Amino acid sequence: MDLTKAIISSIFFIGCFTITAQNINGVVIDSETKKPLKGVNIYLKNSSVGTESDDDGKWFLENTITKGPILFTHLGYHTSSYDLKEFLDKQRDTIFLIPKEEQLDEVKVAGRRKMRDKIKVEKLAPMHYALTGFGSTIVDGKIYVIGGDQSINNDDFRKGFEQLSEMDPSQFSDPMVFAKMALSQSTSWESYSDKLQIYNISKDSWIKSNTEFSKRAYHSIVPLNGKIYVIGGKTISDNGLFEYLANTIDVYDIAKDTVLVDYVNPHQASSPLGIAYGNDILLIGGSTKMTKNDKKTFTNKMHFYNVTSGNWYELDNMPVGLETDGALVNNKLYIAVNDKNDRKILHQFDLINGKWKKLEELELSFENAKFTQGNGILYIYQKEILFTYDPKYGELKKYFLSVDAENPNIHYYKNHIYILGGKQSRDFSDKTSNEVFRIDLKELQYTRPVSTTTL
Repeated sequence: MDLTKAIISSIFFIGCFTITAQNINGVVIDSETKKPLKGVNIYLKNSSVGTESDDDGKWFLENTITKGPILFTHLGYHTSSYDLKEFLDKQRDTIFLIPKEEQLDEVKVAGRRKMRDKIKVEKLAPMHYALTGFGSTIVDGKIYVIGGDQSINNDDFRKGFEQLSEMDPSQFSDPMVFAKMALSQSTSWESYSDKLQIYNISKDSWIKSNTEFSKRAYHSIVPLNGKIYVIGGKTISDNGLFEYLANTIDVYDIAKDTVLVDYVNPHQASSPLGIAYGNDILLIGGSTKMTKNDKKTFTNKMHFYNVTSGNWYELDNMPVGLETDGALVNNKLYIAVNDKNDRKILHQFDLINGKWKKLEELELSFENAKFTQGNGILYIYQKEILFTYDPKYGELKKYFLSVDAENPNIHYYKNHIYILGGKQSRDFSDKTSNEVFRIDLKELQYTRPVSTTTL
């Protein structure tokens, strides 16, 4: 069985605490190296109750007080302080201490770099076509990009209002002024791609394949056993006026460079989440209808598609229908779900027992979040923000970065994050992007997190 990765939440701790009567124990860890810290002072403020962590970072505290703060202090680290009642209620047992930046008269200390406020980002060769809502995946050091939305949407009202605000009021009576303004507005258009673009990571170069697929966007692509499965999404009429749910599956054989069409697809939806799991493809949710005012109807269906036999299996429904992204870690799927108050809630689906579990509420908005994973860490991209989540310790870090694309695709490969395409708001238009960026994850240790939280 294959896997992928996990998700989110709240500040320098986590855990699964042991409490006997009012006695507390746990472990203290360096938030960067994840190694235990010896000699951390742990004490209850305004009391004589205190202790120190041992060689393994472990500590034990006999406590007869139920109120006030508990503090963790260590030379060279930021002090952590927690309300004792909340500390006991949430049963935290792993405490993360954050190292202080070492400086001497603004000269960098040997072995330490000055911390940046934003993650360093490298710009790579752009895609041949600007896209959003496309499918992409990495196979053997190459990024395969299939289909996508190439549409342009101009906000004519906002552009016209801006022009009016800059005009001399005496011109308002001249009808020719308004006629020229109307003619100057460029029209919006919609178009979906049927192209395959392939990026060679080691050469930083793209090629345009002559192999054509069904024109579609907002689909999922899943690599499995030397093939890439293009599932779900929407197609568009030749005149660009009508959209339909894609009812076929394009199966791309990488070695043969050929496409076969499978006409059986019971999971017809726009923006479904597709994940490889053993010889199966797990398909989750998506939208099935959109009204003229852009209100969507979501599906809560879940299916397994066995690529060996060609059989489909319907699973129990999700708690709520939605479009989402997510990741698989240790046979558990993590996704972010909007509740009825539009708050982001983390949910976990156990693929072994088929049960859903509602986790902590997210304090941060993950609107249009995109997910990838590597080496046990989940990476979550949002416009100009990258989150990292360590499911082992429950630690979530938030970083700023200078990438403003909305709804791009992101991938992990050999300790790097790749960010491709998406939409950008420019000059009163939402335009698709062909830009590609790369983040060397080694740079995170030299970037100051905006926040550090834990579940």
